[in-house]
Amino acid sequence: MIIEVETQIRDNLQQFLRLEGLAVESAPDGLAELMAIRTKPPQRIIGDFMLPRRNGFQLLEALQTAALKTVPFGMLCASAEPGRLQPAIARGAMASVTKPFLLEQLRILLERQRAGK
Repeated sequence: MIIEVETQIRDNLQQFLRLEGLAVESAPDGLAELMAIRTKPPQRIIGDFMLPRRNGFQLLEALQTAALKTVPFGMLCASAEPGRLQPAIARGAMASVTKPFLLEQLRILLERQRAGK
């Protein structure tokens, strides 16, 4: 599941993940997708930190139920400001990637999600 507000980034991520052999769904914000995620948990989530209506940190907090706590969550962020994503990492986000990013960085995030690290 990709949750990214920027259409071009979301479409590029979706295409890349499909090339990596993954089935991918996407959404422009976390609020609309929260119910779908609760009903049918994805194998992994890659979410933008700055989403409309519910940011990535709020979405991560909402997913901290027993059934969804084990879904690997990777965070995308446009800011490289030190400590910006520390609360998300502390709450269970597996890894973060700062935009703009290289596809190799995204591959590393996926590997960390697969390995559960």
